[in-house]
Amino acid sequence: MAKKPSGSVSATGIIAAGVLLVALGVWAGLAGPAMFSPGKLSAKATGVKLGGMTSHAQTGGSCDICHVEPWSSDDMATRCTRCHTDVATEIQTHEGVHGLLSRNASSPTCRGCHSEHLGADGALTVVDDSKFPHELTGYSLASHQHTIKGPAFTCKDCHGTDLSRFDQAICATCHSSIDAKFTASHKASFGANCLLCHKGSTPDGTDFDHDAFAFKLTGAHAGVACSGCHTPTRSRQALSLTPQTCYSCHAKDDKHRGSLGYKCNSCHATSTWSTATFNHSVLGSNVASKDCASCHADTDIHEGAFGRQCGQCHNTGGWSRALFSHSRLSGSLASADCASCHAGNDVHSGRFGRQCGQCHSTSSWGGSSAGHSAFPANHGGAQTCSTCHPSGTKTYTCYGCHEHTPANVQAEHGGRSVSSLANCLQCHSGGGGGGGHEGRGSGEHRGHGNDD
Repeated sequence: MAKKPSGSVSATGIIAAGVLLVALGVWAGLAGPAMFSPGKLSAKATGVKLGGMTSHAQTGGSCDICHVEPWSSDDMATRCTRCHTDVATEIQTHEGVHGLLSRNASSPTCRGCHSEHLGADGALTVVDDSKFPHELTGYSLASHQHTIKGPAFTCKDCHGTDLSRFDQAICATCHSSIDAKFTASHKASFGANCLLCHKGSTPDGTDFDHDAFAFKLTGAHAGVACSGCHTPTRSRQALSLTPQTCYSCHAKDDKHRGSLGYKCNSCHATSTWSTATFNHSVLGSNVASKDCASCHADTDIHEGAFGRQCGQCHNTGGWSRALFSHSRLSGSLASADCASCHAGNDVHSGRFGRQCGQCHSTSSWGGSSAGHSAFPANHGGAQTCSTCHPSGTKTYTCYGCHEHTPANVQAEHGGRSVSSLANCLQCHSGGGGGGGHEGRGSGEHRGHGNDD
């Protein structure tokens, strides 16, 4: 008998292969998809029907409910959300746990946290506590690494058996064991909605970013306790209704009593209340009518003599740039104590008193008038006041020009006593002759050597 070539297929082999294929086909037909399953589906009932079922086991082993065909453009996550419509809503609206997690994922997948085929009692949610990006939920676990008793936190410590839910009452329960008095007081002031302000990134809870709101906390404001500005509130809306004007908090500190308006930040900064840079613009355009002395009494060199409205003479550029308004002087200008301001301009060195207005006007020093209503000021060509008034304006002498000796005067006036002749103006009121005396009527001025 001839030998069969090596590598050829015999009729027996072909028959055996055919039988095997038929057997496999029968087994696949009888077993269905179960022959490819890595394990049984979860039979844990949720109590809520999703897609007409309360557990994955009720699918009857229909793989295509969850798994997609190789040629399909669909994906498994889409198949999941056909039943889990609440999760689909969270993903679409970017709300809830699933919405937050999917927001930063390039290709969201349910299998990252949810497993199947672990048996009828297998867990559907398997999360690695150490790797789960909890900060994406809006709350960081940076300050919740270990419980007050020492062991590391687990998901169940805060979430119980439902990881998609969180009861904030557990915050108060846990923190009361740390500081019961503070927790009770804080809850009474701000309610039980801890997540309204706290984000979990710092142990002391100071991670709330107030700068995300219109009222920024700068300077000394940054160290003020929340209750210093916010009255007991229990909602975000109530917190937002807290007054944001300076005066709402600082009315008690306003020594101006509202006279400078209510925008304290025009002059004050948040670094400290006592250090202020005054902005005169808060006074308005009519500065002259303001009570400047309420702030500047200690710098008033006039000691109140000119009232409290410093703006009538001074401007806001500086005290030295003053334009005095003589209208501030009451009564007769001639009786005013001008030397209180003009002592440095007195060329008479005080010989004529302090009432400069008796001779000078407010227009200038040069336009002076001695006010000689009865006696000519230029009598005899007099150049200075001191010629006739060497000791002041209240007294005078004619001897500055008329160098009379007592004997000559007495002889020329009919032997009258020298004392009775002291008042020259009694007879010589106009500077000329008087009493019928020779030569006096012509206004001639003679010295004692020309009295004949």
